[in-house]
Amino acid sequence: MNSIENQGDFNERWNLTQDEQSKFQEFKNRLLIAVEHTLGSSGYNLYEVAELFCYRHGIHFPSELPYDSEDRVVLRGTPIYQRLSNANNVPEITKVLESLFSSLPGQSYYEASINLEKLVKDAQKCTGVHYFRTKRVEGWVLFYPAGAKLLDQAVIDPVLDWLKEYPEVAKHFEQALQDHASKDEGKRRHVLDDLRFSLEQLLRVILGNNERLEKQREPLLKWLNSRGVNQEAINMFNTLVIQFSQYQNEAVKHNDKSLAVEAEFLIYLTGTFMRFILQLNNMKPADSGTS
Repeated sequence: MNSIENQGDFNERWNLTQDEQSKFQEFKNRLLIAVEHTLGSSGYNLYEVAELFCYRHGIHFPSELPYDSEDRVVLRGTPIYQRLSNANNVPEITKVLESLFSSLPGQSYYEASINLEKLVKDAQKCTGVHYFRTKRVEGWVLFYPAGAKLLDQAVIDPVLDWLKEYPEVAKHFEQALQDHASKDEGKRRHVLDDLRFSLEQLLRVILGNNERLEKQREPLLKWLNSRGVNQEAINMFNTLVIQFSQYQNEAVKHNDKSLAVEAEFLIYLTGTFMRFILQLNNMKPADSGTS
């Protein structure tokens, strides 16, 4: 199932255009093939997977499932295949896929999970789209909105790894990513609130206090200095944090005037803040004479 090039490359060579809906349908078709290719073998108990999928996805488990001549559940007749087939947009697909991955329990399904994750990524690449990215967190495959690929790899992914040690911070940062992925305009305020709270909670843990974000200026500057950070970098970081707090208060908290594009910008900014702090926290404090 390997592809030599993605569909976007082909279209560019031949100067072909493709509307978003047809591109989405093409991607979904590849996903359906990938799921059937991975789980359609006789080595997996599809009844067990389908039952757990319904539980994870919060839907009714049918009283009967179709079987083939060898008494095996037919994947195309399961709620898994039906839900994926009926998905109308990317958030719906990611919700189905996340439920599916969580329904592949134990070591016996580990290889299937790894193979399916690879094929899901390949389906995006082959179609020439970048709808979402996956992240394995303690055995779970989670889906997040895709932004700039290099930024995701350099900023967001390492932060998610490092935040395993700070579950309360991770909970709010991951929730912000998931709400942003839903493309629900009504959740944008929640995205921005969770970003603020995740940064605030991380600073509280690292700095050992219970101050609000606006009150962290002096403790943070002192802490950055103790890590030997260049004074110009400290000044720049301080300015960014102050502006971040002001934006949250003026454009979000008291008068929600935020734009959709600002939410993605704030995700990367918060991720960069936290990456910088977490990296410094893993360093030994500078010698007492460091300015």
